[in-house]
Amino acid sequence: MARPHPAMTTIVINRCSRFINTRVKPGFTLLLGLMMTLLVAVSLPSWAERPAHIAAPSWTSQLENDITRHVALEERKAFTTDEDESFSALYLPYMSAEKRGIAILIPDWQHSPMDNNGFSYLRQALTDDGFDTYAVVVPEINWQADIATQSEEQAQNAQDSAVHFITEAVLDDYKKRLFARFSKIYESLAMSQSEQLVVIAQGTSAGVLAEYLARMPSLRVNALVTVSAMLPNSNRNKHLPATLSLVGPALLDLYYSADTPLITDSMHERNRWARRNAKYDYRQRELFGLPYEARQHVRLRKEVDGFLRQL
Repeated sequence: MARPHPAMTTIVINRCSRFINTRVKPGFTLLLGLMMTLLVAVSLPSWAERPAHIAAPSWTSQLENDITRHVALEERKAFTTDEDESFSALYLPYMSAEKRGIAILIPDWQHSPMDNNGFSYLRQALTDDGFDTYAVVVPEINWQADIATQSEEQAQNAQDSAVHFITEAVLDDYKKRLFARFSKIYESLAMSQSEQLVVIAQGTSAGVLAEYLARMPSLRVNALVTVSAMLPNSNRNKHLPATLSLVGPALLDLYYSADTPLITDSMHERNRWARRNAKYDYRQRELFGLPYEARQHVRLRKEVDGFLRQL
């Protein structure tokens, strides 16, 4: 803001002084104080600066801080991807007489591994069933990932559109960074031939991970358990039933009766594609109630444990 003209400041002070002298007749000290206050108030905009914008902390940084406060040090494992992206995984060792394997739990995007949606329960319960568990902190969504791939016309059309959806570029960026985290944990594992490696993924994380596993049949994963698997893009979600039928590991496809229609409406197609591609180790189960109910947590554990014991 521009500095007020000195002449204007002098005029304001003189008029104020005449008003005070004629009406109030204060002492010299009071008059001098009022004049100095007015002078400072008039000249304030000339040197005052707007405070700098302070960006809100990212979702992942807040989550990492929560994990540091609430999770014991021996349960936290730190990893760094090849792209120098640091992340944490919550580790618990098996607590049964015999170790059956390792379970990697991947929550839905924008979800914490400590959320009360069954994954926090599974992280603890599977240790009693003989599994070491690793619960991964998923990467933050990069909503600007599609800007670099869009032309000016496409960007303008996206802004003018009344309906907004998750673009494929955003999904691809999330898939790439999520699989980089999964790969780092996978490379750090030490397993015997008799042990099972189980991956349990939820929501969008399950959808993008299935896309990767469908193209990587040689990856040693004994079982994939998907919970409410979906892709929040209509074009990609349309092909998800076929993608799930092409994954190499045995597949347990779980969903809740209260899930979004993007999930429930595609369950019949997933069964059809499993028959079409002769995926005989595909199983589908419906969980009733809500994901946050304690009874559904117990049912989720039973379905997972029963499926793994049949392998």
